[in-house]
Amino acid sequence: MKIQGVHSLVYGCSDLEPARHFFRDLGLEETEDEGPGTSHQFADGTSVVLRPIEENNLPSAPTGGDTVREIIWRVDSSETLQKIGAEISKDRHVTESSDGSLHSFDDLGYALGFVVAEIRPINLVPAITNTLGNRPRRNRRGDATQVLSPKLQRIAHVGLWSPGEVDANKEFYVDRLGFRETDYIKDIGVFLRAEGSNEHHDVFLSRRGSRSGFQHVACEVKDFDEVLFLGTQLEQKGWETHFGPGRHIFGSNVFWYFWNPAGGLLEITADLDYIDDDWEMGYHESLPKGAGTWLARPIDLKRTPFRTRDEDFIIE
Repeated sequence: MKIQGVHSLVYGCSDLEPARHFFRDLGLEETEDEGPGTSHQFADGTSVVLRPIEENNLPSAPTGGDTVREIIWRVDSSETLQKIGAEISKDRHVTESSDGSLHSFDDLGYALGFVVAEIRPINLVPAITNTLGNRPRRNRRGDATQVLSPKLQRIAHVGLWSPGEVDANKEFYVDRLGFRETDYIKDIGVFLRAEGSNEHHDVFLSRRGSRSGFQHVACEVKDFDEVLFLGTQLEQKGWETHFGPGRHIFGSNVFWYFWNPAGGLLEITADLDYIDDDWEMGYHESLPKGAGTWLARPIDLKRTPFRTRDEDFIIE
């Protein structure tokens, strides 16, 4: 199944204005959605759609309140779309929209869409970096010595709370949709890469007791400096950090997470692993404390990553 990645997220929001404001501050272009609400496009054409939570035709979600109501996956061809429809209709209801996209649910209760779509190519020029013994940038300052106003380029991946056994949670994605395991953490979760993707993961199925619901969306900028510029600018505009900045082990990426008024968290990220079929799946006994190799803020070592608002002031 040549699923290539997340193409769009549809949120149901009790108050659209804070969510619209948040995504505008992230630099996304806003347009009117075909239904009530707005669409916010990334540079590559992927998008988030914000709709009123009371809209009748929004799919159900594993949890109530402001959250993602549908995850729409991009596929490479109508042939792949037909294969997906034939496979998942064996044991669940599948509907088709007027644009030809298919819609159903996974085993965890998340609404999924599948659409044939292309993305705009993104060709960013990397910053020239000097290091000892290799100094290609000569007689000029580095790019980040001037204040940058980065924009999010694309949706990189999503994280989903997945109660129950890790092996059972992954079955639908691996056995039915062709996702591949990249890293597996005992009793905690599994990172999965879509067959048509070279990302370390397109979805992270994460277990913490009986918790369910949408965890986070990761959105990519060009590089390390842009993560710090954009995160700093969001804080200056009053948006609240969840945790970060730091660097993950699984995926290797730099991260900075913010509370997302549309629901869950939004991760600003860069420098993700690019992998292919030669990657060897890693099995890990535990998740490192803080979920990274370094964290810029010492308090993050004492607080639970991906905590809820209710847990925000609970220090381990």
